[in-house]
Amino acid sequence: MIDRFANARGMAGAVLTCEMEMSDDYMSWSFDERLKWQIENYLPRQVQWIENWLALAEEDTQVELLITKYEDFSNDPAAYTTL
Repeated sequence: MIDRFANARGMAGAVLTCEMEMSDDYMSWSFDERLKWQIENYLPRQVQWIENWLALAEEDTQVELLITKYEDFSNDPAAYTTL
């Protein structure tokens, strides 16, 4: 996703997506270097974001959240969407 935003919107778009500082020469790095950076820097923030939503779903009965697994959604997408 970071690379897609960088390609479509430039590094400013990637930085906005990541919400963190990134090297100006990020796009010149090899795929392996970019992946390593994402695993070390971006992935932990995404995991924390998910963990925060799961904690909220368990703790706050005032907020209705639908928590599902990708496998459940992909097996029956109509069950999780409304028009």
